[in-house]
Amino acid sequence: MDAEKRLYNDFSSFLKSRYGEKVRRLTVNAGFGCPNREGGRSGCIYCLDGSASPVSDSSKTVEEQIREQIIIHLKKKHAKKFIAYFQAYTNTYAPPGKLESIFSQVSKFSEVVAVAIGTRPDCIDEQKLTAIRDSLADKDVWIEYGLQSVRQKTLRFIRRGHGSKIFEKAALLTKQMGFEVGAHVILGFPWETRNDIYQLARFLKKCRVDHLKIHLLHVLKGTPLEILYRKKSIALPTLKTYAQMAADLIECLPRSLVIQRLTGEGTKETHVAPLWAMNKTKVIEAINSELRKRRSYQGKFA
Repeated sequence: MDAEKRLYNDFSSFLKSRYGEKVRRLTVNAGFGCPNREGGRSGCIYCLDGSASPVSDSSKTVEEQIREQIIIHLKKKHAKKFIAYFQAYTNTYAPPGKLESIFSQVSKFSEVVAVAIGTRPDCIDEQKLTAIRDSLADKDVWIEYGLQSVRQKTLRFIRRGHGSKIFEKAALLTKQMGFEVGAHVILGFPWETRNDIYQLARFLKKCRVDHLKIHLLHVLKGTPLEILYRKKSIALPTLKTYAQMAADLIECLPRSLVIQRLTGEGTKETHVAPLWAMNKTKVIEAINSELRKRRSYQGKFA
């Protein structure tokens, strides 16, 4: 990696390198639920509608959703290759047979070169992974697990419902079964230190994570986190602090790991705080600026 030209292994460059051209994302909602939102539980405190995309309509079949979005992209952007992203809720929260019937619909589309499956590490096993592998034998597949943090205090606070050991077991099993592994993490919890970030980087390397999505701790309307924020029970980071946290993590990550995103925010209708997060370009530039100021880059301390 050229440290001057590429501060980190970004997703766009990865896709162009692997597939030879720009690849568009199709968001798919297969109507899955979430075990952390059942039995009287309200789910993770930051979650609003299971991260469902407004583009996705679970009343339609997976095949219908993909076909409709491909047509739209072909008309507007002349795209030729796509990633089918199963984003909403927990996309392995079903028996292996149902998973096979859902994911096999993707194989009908030669234009879809990869499939990303968002799920929880406590909702995976060898039988489910086998069903996914059999259904998507002709596609690149990476399975994204929510980790969020390696600190038990943080996992309890966000009501995650599992610990880091469960993530590690799921990630290593997924690698063993021949899939790429993705992870979601959140930066910005006021009690987490630089040492926690370093520990997170070491843990991601230990779990052989291939893809990473870094999220900013932010508040969405209608979530339990909003109540805590309104009560001033939790403080959110400034843009400067977040850029420093992200840079701390990036420079300790292996160079081969693909960073798919650097921040996170809601929509104009759902986002509460911090307000600076709504300017994604400014956030990314702040992170790049911090790395340049340090003369650092991904992998410098990995």
